[in-house]
Amino acid sequence: MFKPLVMFLIVVLLQACAVTPPTDYDLVQDRAVSKLYKSITSFFLAYPSGQAGVCEYEHFAGFYQGALLDSYALRVRAGAMPRNEVSAAQYSLLVASVERLQGVHEKGCLNAFRVQDLQASFDELFGAVLRLELDKKYGA
Repeated sequence: MFKPLVMFLIVVLLQACAVTPPTDYDLVQDRAVSKLYKSITSFFLAYPSGQAGVCEYEHFAGFYQGALLDSYALRVRAGAMPRNEVSAAQYSLLVASVERLQGVHEKGCLNAFRVQDLQASFDELFGAVLRLELDKKYGA
């Protein structure tokens, strides 16, 4: 008589202890992050460091407009999802990083060393964002 009740309580307790991601996996968000990562990486790989006449900010204004638009959209989408505060904070950091990159570039051309450092920083940031998104998909 008590055995079924005990088994039921054990199952309920085990389910209460299950580890679940803060929010569900979002395929749209995952794809958008990957697309933005490719865009920013392409910018760094193709950037003509120190080549006067082609490295100025004005030649890349369209890139920045697109990167900012995409990063803002990612932040808004993440913020709209319930229990997604960690992801939303990461996307806020991504927005701030793109804005800082734009601000540095507006002041003048980027040299090769700065481009390498910035690319490494963005790689780490995108790695953290994608790890969290994939943890939602596959579990931590």
